[in-house]
Amino acid sequence: MPLIIIILLCILVFILLFLILKKSENFSQIEKHNFKYDDKNKLKIYDECKFSGEGFGSNHELGECSIALQIVPLVKNVLEIGGGAGKVSHMINKIL
Repeated sequence: MPLIIIILLCILVFILLFLILKKSENFSQIEKHNFKYDDKNKLKIYDECKFSGEGFGSNHELGECSIALQIVPLVKNVLEIGGGAGKVSHMINKIL
């Protein structure tokens, strides 16, 4: 009886590992050109993100702002969690 339980548990672990690996393959199939990259294969930084304001400089949160510029136009709603200086929030509101 204990041997059957061990075998069933091993089968269950293998099935779970298979499902987890299958799910990670789906994420790795997301095409790289969904984001725009520069000639060095790094995330493209948009000039629209190079502005300063109260509490942040022009080079602050450039990556986050550039991602917002690429993603927000593709969706209908945005839920922003977290807080910072407000640069990304400003860009999200400007786009919406």
